[in-house]
Amino acid sequence: MLGVYDDVGYGDSGAYGHPYANTPNINKLAAEGTLFRHFYATGAVCNPSRTGFMTGRNPNSFPNYSDDYGFLGAATITELLTETHEIGHFGKWHIGPE
Repeated sequence: MLGVYDDVGYGDSGAYGHPYANTPNINKLAAEGTLFRHFYATGAVCNPSRTGFMTGRNPNSFPNYSDDYGFLGAATITELLTETHEIGHFGKWHIGPE
């Protein structure tokens, strides 16, 4: 399972000292020893981050913004893993025109 969390900083969960954020699942992972200390993203906002994650390419390598035009035929992690894994996307993805 992979979680993509936009706009979340190091101290934005209860496990890392946030005074009122309700993050029970992250807190449970931390209590069991899974700590998230390094974060990487291909963009500072949601769409470029998702584009990089889905395609493995720098978002600037696309001639158009993917929220309007999709990935223009670039292979995505979903397409590559569909035959061997159960795939599900949940939440706000903001990619492609549909």
